[in-house]
Amino acid sequence: MEEKRNIQQFELANSSMVAASSSAYQSDTGFNFGARTQTYSQKDAQQIIAEGGLSEKIALSNYFYNLDGVYKKIVLYYATLLNYTGIVIPHTQKPDLLSKDFVLKKYNQAVKFMDMPGWKTFCIKCAETAILEGTYYGLIKNEKDSFTVLDLPSKYCRTRYKDKSGNNLIEFDVRFFTSISDEQVRKNTLKSYPARVRSWYTSYDNGGKDTPWVFVPVEESICISMLGDTPLFLSIINDIYERDSRAQIEKARDVEEISKIVTVEMPHTQDGKLVFEPEEVAIMHKGLVQMLKGNANTRVLTTYGKVDSVTSKGQLGAARNTAEQMNKNIFNKAGVSGLLFGEAGSASLMYSIENDISIMMSFAEQLNLFVTNLLNRKFSNSNITFTYKILPITLYNQKDYITSTLKMANSGYSFLVPALAVGLSQSEFISLKTLENEVYDLKSIMQPLSNSFSESSDNAATDEGGVKAKEGDQKAETTVTKDESLD
Repeated sequence: MEEKRNIQQFELANSSMVAASSSAYQSDTGFNFGARTQTYSQKDAQQIIAEGGLSEKIALSNYFYNLDGVYKKIVLYYATLLNYTGIVIPHTQKPDLLSKDFVLKKYNQAVKFMDMPGWKTFCIKCAETAILEGTYYGLIKNEKDSFTVLDLPSKYCRTRYKDKSGNNLIEFDVRFFTSISDEQVRKNTLKSYPARVRSWYTSYDNGGKDTPWVFVPVEESICISMLGDTPLFLSIINDIYERDSRAQIEKARDVEEISKIVTVEMPHTQDGKLVFEPEEVAIMHKGLVQMLKGNANTRVLTTYGKVDSVTSKGQLGAARNTAEQMNKNIFNKAGVSGLLFGEAGSASLMYSIENDISIMMSFAEQLNLFVTNLLNRKFSNSNITFTYKILPITLYNQKDYITSTLKMANSGYSFLVPALAVGLSQSEFISLKTLENEVYDLKSIMQPLSNSFSESSDNAATDEGGVKAKEGDQKAETTVTKDESLD
């Protein structure tokens, strides 16, 4: 009967002990593994990637760009890979025409125009948007010595056609203006758009047009796609979800590893009777919990029997290895070497970068076409036209590019290209050489030090070949004897 009473008392006390313990550690470590609010579930993202509309895919891509560091790194890596160093190449009907002042003036104007501030920043912004959303859309505001670009909302843009020069033609949805609720803001925004767009909106708003889509004049627009019209790296988003899921598991196991359980085993007499009654045990348990409640990683278990706990270190290590592999999978699917972002070195890194450069050069070719057409509209005439070329120079290959182009310059190729690779613009290089050669005459002032290869001496080779013969008393005795015998 006494044994039965003890068991009943223990059952009552046990609930109290558990309650005391759990209330003391409500916050545990402070970790909230589901804390990152997800606008998209993994299933939602997979569905959008597989069968969603373009606007949905763009929204998903922008969401992960702002949310995930790896996704953002990949986008920015590609957008900033090229130095966007370009060269203006003139074309004339006759080679000697370029030396004529009236033709050279046009070339200098074009070169100066491309020295505009903010060109590299614009290229990076354009590339970032094209990678992130699939296509960059912009309005060009031409000025005398430069141009400014107004970003167009991709949600209200599309491109389906090209003009005869190969430029993508922009169709703009004028319902964009209707979406602006503030009337004054709408009026100010309308002023930034070409007259054709403004008049189309007015007509459509009044019922005069059947379609809201209007072609933006090609001379006032820029449209560059990135290997298609969808975000370039949508395919890696599912792998990001898998990585995050694995990371949560790993974090939970880390917490488990550092957690401690204080086990208090109540003593028995030799015949198995309890030394302390359950009510007494409950009081001691509560006291110990109160003592340790400031330690978030410690838990208290009071028991009448032995309790064993087994932690699998091997499983924990496997989880970490799997999480690391998930990050590698993301980089691999994006076509980017993980070595760029701090992983162990590998000889394959440069091959990966070269492949990345080739991808961005396809983007650069579209920029080349845009700038070429822009320069020709502003500066070309019957005597001269222009081509613009962005060179395949990056931070990773700049040194090698300079070395190779200098070797070519020594063989008679372009002197401009190595200078551009160093970081000078065309106009800066010309100005610098004019200063050195014509103003300061540094070529004559800065004479190289004499050495066995450069100094002029009586032993210098003659035009006929061989060594110049010495005169009279400069000859050696053996030479004099030989000359006399010949005579």
